[in-house]
Amino acid sequence: MRLWVLAELRYGLLPVIRRCWALQGVRVPASYATRYQWGYLHEAMEVDGANAMELLFTPCIDQDVHVLFLTQISQTEPDAVHVIIQDQAGFHVGAADPRLPANVRLLPLPPY
Repeated sequence: MRLWVLAELRYGLLPVIRRCWALQGVRVPASYATRYQWGYLHEAMEVDGANAMELLFTPCIDQDVHVLFLTQISQTEPDAVHVIIQDQAGFHVGAADPRLPANVRLLPLPPY
């Protein structure tokens, strides 16, 4: 049995304020185009045992991507049962989801 803690992180380009030269006391607007480009880092760390780390970078996040990451974790040691502690985000699959790998057990954190 392997025990994992799972989390996701959104990273991306944030808007910045532009400045430009002007006469003293004159405020000149410095226009810029706000564009957002997001990516997601899925990470799982093994709590007890080999202290392994699994990572997956994706441009989006949904239940299919979450199942893909759970499958990646389950394939690290196919003969072991992988118990994964995770929060209850809307894109996480439930324990009864048929797409869940057979050797994965989900342990949801209580809501806060």
